[in-house]
Amino acid sequence: MPAYSLNPHANEALYQQLYRHLREDISSGRLATGQRLPSKRRLSADLGISVVTVETALGQLAAEGWVKAKPRSGYYVCRIETANMPGAGEADAQALSHYTRPQPAAVSKQAAFPQLFTYDLAANKVSAETFPLKQWTRTVRAVMAQEPEDELIEAGDPCGSPLLRQAIASHLQDTRDLFVDPDRIVVGAGAQTLYNLLVQLLGRDRAYAVEDPGYPTLSRVYQVNGAHVEYLPVEPGGIHMDALTTGKASVAHVMPSHQFPTGRVMPVSERYDLLAWASETPDAQGRNRYIIEDDYDSELRLQGRPVPALKSIDALGRVIYANTFTRSLAPGLRIAYMVLPPQLMDRYRRELDFYSCTVPNITQLALARFIMDGSLSRHIARVRSASRKVRDSFIDTLQTDCPQVTEFYGDDAGLHFMMRIEGSSDEEVIQRAADAGIRLKPLAAYSILCTREDGATRVNVQHWFPVSFASLTVNQAHDAARRLAACLC
Repeated sequence: MPAYSLNPHANEALYQQLYRHLREDISSGRLATGQRLPSKRRLSADLGISVVTVETALGQLAAEGWVKAKPRSGYYVCRIETANMPGAGEADAQALSHYTRPQPAAVSKQAAFPQLFTYDLAANKVSAETFPLKQWTRTVRAVMAQEPEDELIEAGDPCGSPLLRQAIASHLQDTRDLFVDPDRIVVGAGAQTLYNLLVQLLGRDRAYAVEDPGYPTLSRVYQVNGAHVEYLPVEPGGIHMDALTTGKASVAHVMPSHQFPTGRVMPVSERYDLLAWASETPDAQGRNRYIIEDDYDSELRLQGRPVPALKSIDALGRVIYANTFTRSLAPGLRIAYMVLPPQLMDRYRRELDFYSCTVPNITQLALARFIMDGSLSRHIARVRSASRKVRDSFIDTLQTDCPQVTEFYGDDAGLHFMMRIEGSSDEEVIQRAADAGIRLKPLAAYSILCTREDGATRVNVQHWFPVSFASLTVNQAHDAARRLAACLC
């Protein structure tokens, strides 16, 4: 093992320094595939840091797929195919060097919808109680009082407010280690609006691959635009890459950092496989392949640092990065954005910027201020802290009261996780839960492939249920778990 020099006085935490050193040595080959890392106690003693610090760094590496933990044996280096994948981000960093970081000031409101159940664990909602409504109101008032009148009422840039796009670029640099040119950002009223634009930009005559199980609306967005949709089976072991390599798709829409609904985090080896696919020969019309990275829920990882974006290792400009403020702030704001590779941004400006931006100027300027003064980062930190307590309350109660719940999966990755319930059919579990005032939705409801008879593409979804807990308080999570245990056990 190389000797690492860690600086306790640096701005970067000790576990982040160790994580970075180990990751660099694995990606460069200095740590070989299959090599066993020293024990946590030995690393702790050699480096003069606590065992907890070592555990945190190794846990982050394992979550991203750089190393694999073997029970009672230790951590081993995973096989990572990085051939022909040059370092990414350097060109973007240089291109961004002439931009100055924006300046400060604050945030939003969420409408409440009627509930048919006491607790809806299938709805992908966030709690209105976590939203800083007073601060958002002050920000909107400040925007209306201080911004020039023409900035508020005149039609702006079709790609979105320059101030907001620069604020988003700084936010991505701070939170996702992405160096992004603000001029390559397009803002729109929600992810679905942007996906409709992407179909027009990339071509309706392409085949688009989506994950299965996956986000149900996604297939419909592509299909109503006349595009052909193919399905990529997603299992705990990974995406079935053969379905992509043997299919007709030239665009793959994936959620690497926190897949919905499985909660899976894509390991780094699989990310390189995807990039290798995207770098291959263009389609029959000579068009490049692309990956749409839906960075769903990435900022709200509950353990360790957010997993790096796929975009951060894209050296060839084949990844279209997309994200929203739906989970990190509020669904009612309806603000999403995408980062286009240079060649696609040029085409967007030529062919599609006759569309007006679909987000009101006032909302854009208020969000820009909220990001720039650090309020968004502080809000996300509060949400993560509160969400950990809600998750722990639900899982601890259920594990104590109900042995039929045999497994939890993806419970560190974001604001939903998977739970496995044995002993009854999915239909029975759903009905019992409904009788107790709880709405559950089986994983099968998010899958197209599970209904096919083709054994090669069948996805095993039985007994798994996604649980979305973002709308619950700690007490509500405890009560929901107690009710669920009572009706299942």
